Amino acid sequence: YFQMQWDLVDAATNAPLSCAQAGATNGVESIATDVSTPSNSASDQFDCEDHYGVTSGFLAATYTISVAALGSGDASVGTAPAITNKPIRDKNQVTDLGTVIIPID
Repeated sequence: YFQMQWDLVDAATNAPLSCAQAGATNGVESIATDVSTPSNSASDQFDCEDHYGVTSGFLAATYTISVAALGSGDASVGTAPAITNKPIRDKNQVTDLGTVIIPID
């Protein structure tokens, strides 16, 4: 499992934005891709207003994670820089990704 918090900011000014101001009407999505087996990937979608989420379970491996705020039609309104080389360990351990800053254009 990965757990994360997120904050939305204006890409130009770094000013904090609410989900409504950002147009993130369809939530926040994380996509995790296994570094050694790129065909092994999965996505989870969260309510933007929660500012927190825990993914579904993953096989033990090392992953790259992409986190994006989604607007209407699930189109990205902003994507955080990729989070690389994050491990999932065995026995249902949770890997904390900390607070992900999502810049909104």
